[in-house]
Parts: sequence; C-alpha cells; structure tokens
Amino acid sequence: MKKYLLILIALVFHNVTTAQDSSYTIVTLSSLVRNANMSEEAIRLVLTRNLQFLFDSYAGYLEESKTKKEKEQATIRLDALNKNFETRGKFPDTISSGWHSVVLTDNNQFCKDASVLVSNNTIRQLVIEDCIRYRCTSKEPITNAKAIITLTDIRITGDRLVVYFINDLDSSSLIDEPMQPGYVCFWTSKFKYLNERLLIDGIRRDLIFDAHPAEPRCLQAGVSFYIMKPGKHHFRATQFGNDKEFRFIVKSGMCLKYELK
Repeated sequence: MKKYLLILIALVFHNVTTAQDSSYTIVTLSSLVRNANMSEEAIRLVLTRNLQFLFDSYAGYLEESKTKKEKEQATIRLDALNKNFETRGKFPDTISSGWHSVVLTDNNQFCKDASVLVSNNTIRQLVIEDCIRYRCTSKEPITNAKAIITLTDIRITGDRLVVYFINDLDSSSLIDEPMQPGYVCFWTSKFKYLNERLLIDGIRRDLIFDAHPAEPRCLQAGVSFYIMKPGKHHFRATQFGNDKEFRFIVKSGMCLKYELK
C-alpha cells in the first residue's frame, strides 16, 4: 500500500492534511460489479444512490439556495435557446453517430452543458460533468436538432429531459469520448470511527458502519463507496471534537481505497 506524507496545516477550526494510507487500482465499473462482495440488489442500490446524488448535485436539486440561483441562470439560458431554435429556418435532417456536446434541461430548474452518444439518430447515453454516465431512452428520434429523453436508472423532476444539439445546427460537430469517472472507497480497521459521518466536499454523506481487519474490495458491504469526478477533493470525519479535513485525488478509471487510521 502506498503511503503519503501527512502535511498538517493549522487552521482556525480544523486541520487540513493530505491522504492517510491509500492505494489506487485500475478498474472499470463492470469489473467492480463483477468482483463485488455484495448481492446484486445491494450493488444496484449503491450504484443508483451514487448516480442519483451526482445528478441532483449537477442539476442543483440538493440545496435550496443553489436551486434558486440555478433557476435564474437556467431561465435566462433556456429563453435564449428557445428563441434561437424558434427563429431558425433550417435544421439538420439527422445527427451523426458519435459523441456530441449538447445542452440539457428539465425546462424548469436547470439548463447545463452535457454530452451524449448518438447512434442511428437516437441518443443512447448521457454524460454529465464530463464523465458520469447514464443510460437513457427516447421514444422518438432526434428531430430538428432536439430530443426528449428519460433516464433509466434514476428519478428526475418531471421524468423527461430535453437535449439541444446547439453545436450541430450548421454542420456535424463530433467530440472525443468523455473520460471515465473515478471511484473512491473509505474504510477503517479502527472502531473509533464507527458511526462517524463523512463530509465530502462539504456535503454530508454516509456513516461509517463497519471496521475491516484488512483492506477490503473497492465495492464491498460495509464500505463507503462513491463514483466521483476526477480531480482534487476533500473530506472530513469528526470524532469527539478532533475535526480534521483530508485531501485526496480521484483518478479517471481508477479506484482509490482510502484508509482512516
């Protein structure tokens, strides 16, 4: 297991340090599921819960204050988008197969950039935050550079989302396939961490329920598992007033096993 030097920075209310003991493993989501030490139903619940949280965060559904701000931004952008499409006289007959950069909206609370995979003029997959993938269905093919989709694995407000191909109006505009997300699991062998709640990037997440005598699998019962966007993140676990904040790095296509010690 790789070990990283702990760097302590004195702050007014808490300390910030780099990772404690951690290790990275190259994985795919399918390999994680295949090797998981969990029932199929438990795996489905863990993955669905992650995907629901990530979409709600992206759409601004998690915090009321954030929702109001994003609603205002969504309204302005959506109005401009609708005017552009309403006044346009010609649209492409079809959208080329491949990956496309689009605008995604629920016609209410958000209107944001996303990516989609198109095949035979139909959207097959949605990607938000440049890496988080969602299965989707569409009753109709893409028409006038616009499509309505329903996400397969999570619930959304209004059940339907509208996709605008704003970059394909004059000519086909393909993009590279988005990167894969990263995965993180937090585990501990110390009973002192049991029933402590993790705060990741300032948001309350799971409680730590189990202690493990040895490093567990990335996706295993009793391990806090997260799908995350690659990059720098931080988390906090508070234990009897010993409030410390730790930094960690999520890498695309890799699972970080982070041990609380």
